[in-house]
Amino acid sequence: MGRRPMVVAAGYDAWRSLCARADPLDLSRSGAWLILAPHPDDETLGLGGLLAKLVDQAIPVWIAYLTSGEASHVGAAQWPAGRIARARRAEAQLALGKLGHSASRTRFLNWRDGKPPMVGSLRFRRSCADLLALCRRHDIRNIATTWRGEAHCDHRAAYELGNAVVSRSEGRMRHLQYLVWGWTDPALKEKAASFEVESLDTRACAERCRAAIACHRTQLTSLIRGARDAFRLTPDMVAIASRSPLILLREGERHAA
Repeated sequence: MGRRPMVVAAGYDAWRSLCARADPLDLSRSGAWLILAPHPDDETLGLGGLLAKLVDQAIPVWIAYLTSGEASHVGAAQWPAGRIARARRAEAQLALGKLGHSASRTRFLNWRDGKPPMVGSLRFRRSCADLLALCRRHDIRNIATTWRGEAHCDHRAAYELGNAVVSRSEGRMRHLQYLVWGWTDPALKEKAASFEVESLDTRACAERCRAAIACHRTQLTSLIRGARDAFRLTPDMVAIASRSPLILLREGERHAA
């Protein structure tokens, strides 16, 4: 066994365990994709390598952001929520450009950061209907959302929204889940034991992923000052953006909706 790195990304042991039982993801047979990201930066942290490979293989992919991430630095006098939202949207577009993704295939659902609508509410049902129409219009066959076990409410909401779309697709769509903060869950290996696992070799995309995550300056630097609870991504969380292989989870029959 090779020597374990001195500095490893979040969830290294769980990631290694999932890699060991993963089946390779065959993008050439997958069809078009829709990725749901709770906030700007989740697209690169969780699926930057997938995005880059889809673009490289000319496979259509759309991205829908639930929120603009405006609650990341509450209380910064010079940075009200609207300014943070605009900055984070711009960062997302820069990051997607590094991965080769087109702005014309990007959507913002404008949900409130940290306050997702309840499942079944009018706002939730409208978002579900809009995404389902998008999927039917472009023959999208795969939805990737954050893992249903993630602690953040917006990440769980992304899962619920994707699950609702898939359940209304009459069996035409697959629902895959990616991890962001789930990698920091000490019980991840056990919690993911019942999931099917697929992996994607993204080594060729690592530099592009690092360049993409660097675009999210509000989340990486002290650009926003004076917040009561300023957020900043840690180095081991940043590292997952370029870790290969990329892991996707798929629920077995007994967990499917």
